[in-house]
Amino acid sequence: MNLTQGDRLVTKYEAEFLRLSQYARRLVANDYEKSVCFEEGLRYDIKVLIALQREWVFIALVDKEKITREFKRTEREKRDREKSQNEKKRKELAARVEPIARAGPIARAEQVPICGYCSRRHMGECWRRTRACFRCGVVGHKISECLLMVEPRRAPV
Repeated sequence: MNLTQGDRLVTKYEAEFLRLSQYARRLVANDYEKSVCFEEGLRYDIKVLIALQREWVFIALVDKEKITREFKRTEREKRDREKSQNEKKRKELAARVEPIARAGPIARAEQVPICGYCSRRHMGECWRRTRACFRCGVVGHKISECLLMVEPRRAPV
């Protein structure tokens, strides 16, 4: 017999196998031959799982396949449930963590607000508005007069 399970459920495959085995009594004369022929037609993924048990009683073989299929289904459901729980936890964690805006090159541009006075992105008070030095932030001098910009003079050698 060249019957294979294909995409069918085992119950459908079993019913078709039993129906056709009536016409091939010489091939499936006893339980052993029936079990061997039935197992050969099973899908590979199922065959691998039940091959270790080597059941040669036809009804027991069918029962073990049903148990195997149920086990695989529950494992798949468990894996899907864990996956959805992990996604939910990841979303909850992402919602709790807010990005921290920092001044300087570390901060992302979209995290630093646009100033309403000078239309540039920066944190805190606008130095252009307070007329503070753009180098040190101190009010009272410009960047060109800033002491931080002046290089220390070397003594003559």
